[in-house]
Amino acid sequence: MTSPQDVLRLHLTEPETRLYLALLKLGKARVTTIAKHLGMDRSLTYFHLRHLQDKGYVRESRSGSIKQFVATAPSTIAKQWQEQSSAFATILPLLERMGHPDPQAPTIEVFESRAGFLRVYEEIAALEPGSMFRVLEGKRALTGELSLLTPQEWQRFFEKITERKIETKGLFTETAWTIPQGTLSKANHALLQKRVWHMRLIDESRLPFDELLLIYGHKMAFLFPEDHLVITLEHAGVCRVLTTMFEALFLMGTPAKDGWR
Repeated sequence: MTSPQDVLRLHLTEPETRLYLALLKLGKARVTTIAKHLGMDRSLTYFHLRHLQDKGYVRESRSGSIKQFVATAPSTIAKQWQEQSSAFATILPLLERMGHPDPQAPTIEVFESRAGFLRVYEEIAALEPGSMFRVLEGKRALTGELSLLTPQEWQRFFEKITERKIETKGLFTETAWTIPQGTLSKANHALLQKRVWHMRLIDESRLPFDELLLIYGHKMAFLFPEDHLVITLEHAGVCRVLTTMFEALFLMGTPAKDGWR
């Protein structure tokens, strides 16, 4: 289930989201009160409140010399979003005519941060319902990957792909088989087992692979958790080639009948 925080983050930064939700609970409040409620520096609180004012999420209220802030009603925000969406839709044909990207030109991006990993997982979780993504992974990468995200982040990812019935076709080395059980929380391990899996295992002697490759849509992501390095490549032709190679390797694996135990 999508949370209010998830939806608001489409329009607001993390601090702005926290401030807006806090003001909905507090009602009319002074900067000092809001900062104390959130455990945030007063100057920083005021800085983000000004940004929220500019975006129309917060308004200022004065009573004599006392200045307070109050959250804009969610129904008003929803109306603003609808108006913005309608306005964007009117110029969409013009925007599409302005750009004529070369379909043969690959798009390559490099991230050297944990945020790069989160972005890849968010893209996978946003695939069309019933889609499939492919995973090729070894022990070292899986160990680093599972410890890179927080339990809450893993829970959100597992819930989204389960809810959207996004299938996972995975080829893992045999030594990676027991890692999730010893790393994930019991709740996330239970969510992991609810996913739609097509999993096979392969011995390292046949495939000495210790990294992580994800294939989804027309995109491939090469992930190196130990270095917080993510390299993504988007190109339909290259994706077809790697998908064909993955499927050939998948046939070499042994079916894992019961998922992760």
